[in-house]
Amino acid sequence: MSESLIHQKLVTVLLEDVKACAGTPPPFIYADSHGAALPPLIGNVRPDVYAHFTLQNRAIVGEAKTSGDVESMRTLLQLEQYFEHLKENPLGELWIAVPWTSAGAAVRTCGALKRRMNSPVAFRVSAWMFGAQSLSRIWHG
Repeated sequence: MSESLIHQKLVTVLLEDVKACAGTPPPFIYADSHGAALPPLIGNVRPDVYAHFTLQNRAIVGEAKTSGDVESMRTLLQLEQYFEHLKENPLGELWIAVPWTSAGAAVRTCGALKRRMNSPVAFRVSAWMFGAQSLSRIWHG
C-alpha cells in the first residue's frame, strides 16, 4: 500500500519531534521511513515511530494519521493496542501527528479511548499545517 505524501510528511515531523526531545544518551528510535529500523509490532500493528529511552525506562509510540484516517475503526484498534502496551511503562506516551484540520478529531478520539480504557497513559496530538513555513500546535491529554 503506497502512503500519501501528507502521511510521509507527518511521519517525518513526528520523527523530528522525538529526536528533539532526546537527551543523553539518545533513545533507540525506530521509524517506518528514512531508512531506519522498523518499529516493533505492538499486538498486531506497527507504529510509525517507536522510541525507547533506556535509562529513563521511557517509551514513545508515534503514529501519523491523515484526515481521512483519524477516526477510522482501524485507527481506534491501533490506538487501543498502543494504550494497552504503554500502560506497562509509567513514563510511556502516545504521540499522534495529524493535519491541522484534524486536531479536534484526534484529541477527541484519544481522550475518549483513554477514558474508556481508564488508561494512565499520556498522549500528545501535534497538528500540522505544511507550506513555505510549516506551523504546528500541540495538545496534551
